Amino acid sequence: MLNKILQCYKNALNDTINHDGIEHGGYIAFLSMLSIFPFFIFFAALITIICNLYLKNINGESILHIVTSLLIESNFANLIEALQPRIIEITTTPPESLLSLAIVSVIWTASSLLEGLRTILNRAYRVSKPPQYIYRRLLSIMQFILISFLVIIFVFIIKVLPIIADSILLFIADFRKYKFIHTILNIILALQDNINWLVVFCMNFALLSAIYYLIPNMKQKFIHTFPGTINTIIWWQISTKIFQYYLLVFKQINIVYGSIAGIIIALLYFYICSLIFIYGAELNYWYKKLIFR
Repeated sequence: MLNKILQCYKNALNDTINHDGIEHGGYIAFLSMLSIFPFFIFFAALITIICNLYLKNINGESILHIVTSLLIESNFANLIEALQPRIIEITTTPPESLLSLAIVSVIWTASSLLEGLRTILNRAYRVSKPPQYIYRRLLSIMQFILISFLVIIFVFIIKVLPIIADSILLFIADFRKYKFIHTILNIILALQDNINWLVVFCMNFALLSAIYYLIPNMKQKFIHTFPGTINTIIWWQISTKIFQYYLLVFKQINIVYGSIAGIIIALLYFYICSLIFIYGAELNYWYKKLIFR
């Protein structure tokens, strides 16, 4: 079994190179830069509309502030420092309506990333006859909207539910028959800080597995995405730390690129993450072929 696992990692590395993963990593990095601002525009508009229509007691701007805080406090925040001002501007002044021609182009542009990922995943999973372009593009738009909803749900679970739990505690504090619920909620809130990293990991795991599962034009079991997902998450964390150290110690990027160094740093970071993502897809294929068969 150990030999088969090692063979999976070796074959995945070879196929990443043979399937032009090095070049496709640059393609995905470019699409990531192209799609990140349209995604945040759509995301901000969607949250505002949902809160206004269905969550009258929850301020949409508060949720957007939570999203912005999560971004700024994340490990990779300084790697996309050049992009932060525009992201903060979008999330603090969200569009008032989705019913405009501009949002159509926003969705089209943001979904381009999924279409690029589909091309890479189809090659990694050996999909020889993908559907026609129009069908794939419409599918990318629907999947982009679905993933946006999943991100909103994850943000709600991570940051908004504890606020609701506090409100429930205040409401039932004087009712003895709710003492058991009161105790459970207090335990959850007390453990929140200690298990927050675990919750974030589970959310990232679920979202990345969903991308590996939904995007390629093939049928597969959800469990078959787990090896690549775990590998990708771990190496994203490791590469982030290494790249941060590299930028701290070596100043070549700032010397060479000057005022646009921030954009180049963000692009390089997306490129590294793209390579790891592509390798994870190749790993999924070989685990399915050698381990899960």
